[in-house]
Amino acid sequence: MKLVTHAFKQTLRYTFFGLLALTLIASCKKQELAPLENQDDFDIATAPQINFFNASPDAGATKLYIDSTLRTPNAVNPGEFSGYYKTKPGKFDFVIKSSISGKTLTLTGKPMEPNKRYTVVLASNAKGGYSGYTFADELPASGKAIVRFLSSASVNSEIFVTSPGGINARIFPNQPFSTPNEYAAGTYNLQVSASGKVLTTKSVILESGKIYTIFSKGKIDGTGIDTLSLNVYTSE
Repeated sequence: MKLVTHAFKQTLRYTFFGLLALTLIASCKKQELAPLENQDDFDIATAPQINFFNASPDAGATKLYIDSTLRTPNAVNPGEFSGYYKTKPGKFDFVIKSSISGKTLTLTGKPMEPNKRYTVVLASNAKGGYSGYTFADELPASGKAIVRFLSSASVNSEIFVTSPGGINARIFPNQPFSTPNEYAAGTYNLQVSASGKVLTTKSVILESGKIYTIFSKGKIDGTGIDTLSLNVYTSE
């Protein structure tokens, strides 16, 4: 009888630990697979959204953290955007780190309001380091589109972006963005030049109610993957 009782207790003990192990494994898997925006306690329906643009040609792959929480699960290479991710409203530090070394490159920040969108930009600066900038992605007036010009190209001179339709922007070295402006919806033939030399051209269709980031990428006189190009990112 004692042997039966002992065996029964052993069976119960092993069953308990087996169920506990399965519970822990399931819990870990649930945490690993949880969407990024569900890892914090905030209202998904009204949460602000944040987008990250790596405009530094020499920063390598980077990631954006809000305080200590990762907001871009995939590394963002120079000249690329992360896409929008939801986050908590409020005022926080935006920490941009190298995804390779984990080193903090720069800090920026801006109070984030519910139901609004923001874009964080990493750029190289004149001191050989990095600077961060934050834009509120405000919607344009009816019949208009908002355009901002950013440079992630390796250049040492001003870049001019012009078009017959009235677009006229100047992008300065180490200050890689222009002030966002509204333009009438339509087709624009853009011409990029520096030091009086036309570097590249691009035709762009601007639709009403959208926000466009038009950015240069590559190097002057570059070839292959380093060829200077003009690219368009649309925020709807």
